[in-house]
Amino acid sequence: MAVSFAQGGQVEAALNKLKDHLAANAGSIKRMFQLIDKDLSNQIDVDEFIEVLKACNIVLPPYILKGLVARFDLNGDGYISIPEFTSFMSGDSDRMEMLRDAPGAPAKPATPPPPQQSYGKMPMQQKMRAVTSEGLSRRDFVFVQRMQRDLETRRQTQFINEIKKDPRFHPSMLAEPNTIQFQQVAWPAANEASGKEHVSTFAAEWLFEHRYDVRVGAKTASSTKVVKSRADKVSPWLPEEMAGGNVPNVAWESLAASSAVADETTLTALRHLRRSGILRVRGVPPTVEATEALAMQLGMVQPTMYGYIWDTAPRNLEDVIDTAYTNVELPLHTDCCYLEAQPGIQLFNCVEQPPPHPSVPHGGSTKLADGFMAAEVLRRDFPATFAFFCRVSIPFQHVEGERHLVHTAPVFKLHPVTAEVIGFRYNDTDRAPLCSLGFDDVADFYAHARVLETTLEALQVPLRLECGDTILIDNHRVLHGRYAFQGRRNLIGCYLTADDWRSKLRVLETAARVKQRLPEPPS
Repeated sequence: MAVSFAQGGQVEAALNKLKDHLAANAGSIKRMFQLIDKDLSNQIDVDEFIEVLKACNIVLPPYILKGLVARFDLNGDGYISIPEFTSFMSGDSDRMEMLRDAPGAPAKPATPPPPQQSYGKMPMQQKMRAVTSEGLSRRDFVFVQRMQRDLETRRQTQFINEIKKDPRFHPSMLAEPNTIQFQQVAWPAANEASGKEHVSTFAAEWLFEHRYDVRVGAKTASSTKVVKSRADKVSPWLPEEMAGGNVPNVAWESLAASSAVADETTLTALRHLRRSGILRVRGVPPTVEATEALAMQLGMVQPTMYGYIWDTAPRNLEDVIDTAYTNVELPLHTDCCYLEAQPGIQLFNCVEQPPPHPSVPHGGSTKLADGFMAAEVLRRDFPATFAFFCRVSIPFQHVEGERHLVHTAPVFKLHPVTAEVIGFRYNDTDRAPLCSLGFDDVADFYAHARVLETTLEALQVPLRLECGDTILIDNHRVLHGRYAFQGRRNLIGCYLTADDWRSKLRVLETAARVKQRLPEPPS
């Protein structure tokens, strides 16, 4: 029977029942959040909150529901973020107050604002009416025309040329689509090489998702509150969340299975990489062939001066071109900061690992730290350091034999529209002389570098790889290092290009959406 909270103590009673349900079904606070965040957007919206209440058999009138959501939504932006949820569930009153008073949070209105149209959970028929009634501008038509894959390049070019000659040129949206899942657009016969009107068919869901009125506005790097793209589904993590080897996993046998199973597992694996920046694959054979097969299943190998695929087996000192081939401790870093096309993924297949020793419990273990979490900590606690490493480009270099590779870039790469952090690049052992910095910036660099490196050390977590374990690390986000070791340790490794693993993720997600949502298009 559903529980109604229509009289006194409604919010507290609902809250207690919700906490009991989450504790019984999730355990950790992070798992609780993920249980509610069905679309993996790292934000809980009202619809997702209502769903979990239904699972608890809680029925609330709208005015009580609003009060319950407000308990979690500390800055009043309409969504419950991970910090807000964690602070409330753990009872951290100081952090709750900081989030509530965070700069950039919207002021709480004295009276509720008029309700706004929420398109996100709209049934398809209503979405279709919204698109059709609002129409598409000429600029929209240019956009959808260029995105229509079944149109040959000549028609695209011809259409754009017509726009240049005649600004009034305008195709038409057919008023009565054959199905609400699709929308058809007619391109004028006069502009077609065939002399006949051409009709393009678009998925209504796609048209709706790409409407211009939902684009976010630009924010500056110095903003303490940044508009996040809910589509990115990135989740910065703290070391305790990955402690004890609790990293995302998939099985090699599933990736190497038949096509359908492999595609599903590949999609899961790439989503883990996007969300956390790390992925462990269990049971990978300790061979070059298996390492290459895994890399090609997830993306494309990126050759460098280290080779196509390489291993870290100990070498004679005269053959060492990188400290990875030694047994010394390696500090946290991202690889190849001196390359303009910095590798996107670092892959390590563990072939040999010395047994743990009481005197060096982490000997040979990999160090990991999330650069995106470092960005959040610095933005909150050391804003001057965060702003410095967003603004100032740091020179990196690699000098060996006849090679002298140099690249200069900021530590934090920001999205040009939302200003969210989308890249992290730092390796102090590959840093070049700071000749490209101004006089004041050189002095500031050393002060801010101490803050950055201290923050990264506080965020690092050890991960011991065993034979058969392969770890993939987003080299544009997660830093890795190594604890010193005694004995023999060997990893087979390679790099993957950033563009190709992200491309494969988009392709597989599109295929999954089509499979789940869309019927066959009208003939």
